[in-house]
Amino acid sequence: VEQLLYCLPSEYVPESFVNAREREFDNLVQGTMSVGQYARRFSSLLAYVPHVSGHERAKRNKFLEGLNEELYSLVLAGSPTSYVDAVDKAMDIEEGLQNSTSLLAYVPHVSGHERAKRNKFLEGLNEELYSLVLAGSPTSYVDAVDKAMDIEEGLQNSRSRVRPQVVQGNHPMVSGLQPTQSVQSSKPPQQQVDQ
Repeated sequence: VEQLLYCLPSEYVPESFVNAREREFDNLVQGTMSVGQYARRFSSLLAYVPHVSGHERAKRNKFLEGLNEELYSLVLAGSPTSYVDAVDKAMDIEEGLQNSTSLLAYVPHVSGHERAKRNKFLEGLNEELYSLVLAGSPTSYVDAVDKAMDIEEGLQNSRSRVRPQVVQGNHPMVSGLQPTQSVQSSKPPQQQVDQ
């Protein structure tokens, strides 16, 4: 019956049904659902909340607020720009977390201990990222993941901004000089002394 009501024009749908969907949307949280299940339910309820569905920012924020706490922090660190971007980031992060926690499932004595999870995660990082994240003194697994993502993003951004230096012969060119110009010495010219 509910699926039939979704197909009917709005004037034929009972107001009580619409009100119930609005309340469900207002109270919707991820809970035990996967991100995909949560996103599908969220999307199906959007038709009943035009004050949210018509505004990209409100849609994105409401979706983010309903995510589980750990996922919320990680997705927010990625600065999603839209609802679709938030869903994509959440699904990618969830998949990454499932992969890393599935490794921890093989080590049961580690999976329940926050410090051990954090340390296991840190040990899996490349050397450069490991030392940078460790310098930030992460206090938990989530904190370590947050710091690693922030640092990795920063490293990628700084690497993309580095431009190769132009070289003329064996000497780098000084900005603003033509290839035929040379850099003058800062020493004053020596004067000849007449005797």
